[in-house]
Amino acid sequence: MSEASGPPESEEEQERLTSTLHALDEASRLAEVEGEKGELGSVPSGSEDARAEELCAEAMRNTVLIADEVGALPDAHDHPAPVETPDGKKQVAANEAPTEQAMTQLEHSARTLRELQRAYRKATLSAIAGGAVSADEAIARVDTVRRLGSIARYAWRSAAYLVDSRA
Repeated sequence: MSEASGPPESEEEQERLTSTLHALDEASRLAEVEGEKGELGSVPSGSEDARAEELCAEAMRNTVLIADEVGALPDAHDHPAPVETPDGKKQVAANEAPTEQAMTQLEHSARTLRELQRAYRKATLSAIAGGAVSADEAIARVDTVRRLGSIARYAWRSAAYLVDSRA
């Protein structure tokens, strides 16, 4: 990007540069969320908190696969890389390129986290009234799930722009 010495020579190059800048903007937003004060809180296993954490981890695994594919040398695409499935197994997609499959899974993780976040917030804040959790703990948990959702969403959007810039 910094080597560009003037306007793009073609409309295709303009679109590629624009998509790349969008990807960088989304990655910057992801870094901001990651850098927010405090650590991401720990979550109790077996809960919706743990589900949110696993969805975000799955999103990050798929983001890495996409970044590796987008950044790979052209002849490296001759041998598709294995994709990690939600159950932790690695496989090469039969009918779908690894990048497309990873994008589908990444989008699914981001959307599922967004849906989970809405219901989770209501249930967690309601638990305060019943005395199941303290207000501070409930707010910390809700904030952690919100941040996980934001991380997954920004990763998905950044990856989508990267894949678009390569097309």
